[in-house]
Parts: sequence; structure tokens; C-alpha cells
Amino acid sequence: MSEAQEITLRTTCPSCSGEMDYSSRLMGATALCPHCGERVALPLLATPPLIASVAQPVVKKSNGFLWAGAGVGTGLGCVIAVGAFFVVVVLGLLILLLFAALL
Repeated sequence: MSEAQEITLRTTCPSCSGEMDYSSRLMGATALCPHCGERVALPLLATPPLIASVAQPVVKKSNGFLWAGAGVGTGLGCVIAVGAFFVVVVLGLLILLLFAALL
């Protein structure tokens, strides 16, 4: 790898479970754990970065009805959908008025 492509990778020490950061140019080498001092083989492939967990559906019971949503942001999505609906309705009415005026 060239210097421009060098990245910082992270691994976990098998002895103390401490996290270690290392340069991609050191893949496959051994290094001392900064937490416990044990020798650690630096993996050739790094652990992928943490991926945000997939949002779990939120199911709420209100007045005997079950409501399912995506959790955070559901309200904003409804506002956008309703706004888009009204824009389409208004544009449709304008087009109808334009055609009525041409006849």
C-alpha cells in the first residue's frame, strides 16, 4: 500500500480484550498490546467498523389498535407524505382549470 492509502485499523487483544489501533502497513506483523503488554498478531483483515444497528419496528398499542412504525423520524415522514399529496392535488386542480379555460 502506498502512503496515501494507509489507514488506521483496529483489533482486540485476545489476552485482555483491550482495543488496539494500528497502521494498515503493519498487517500480519506482531505488536505489543498497549494495555497488558502481551504480543498480539495483527490480523491481515481488520474488524469492519461498527455498523449502525438496523432500526427495529416500533409497535404501539393505542385505544386498542396496534400502530407500527419505523421509530424515530416516522412523524416527519408522515408530514412529508401529506405535504406531497397536497402538492399533487393542487397541481391537478390547476391543470384541470387550465384545460377548462381552454375549452
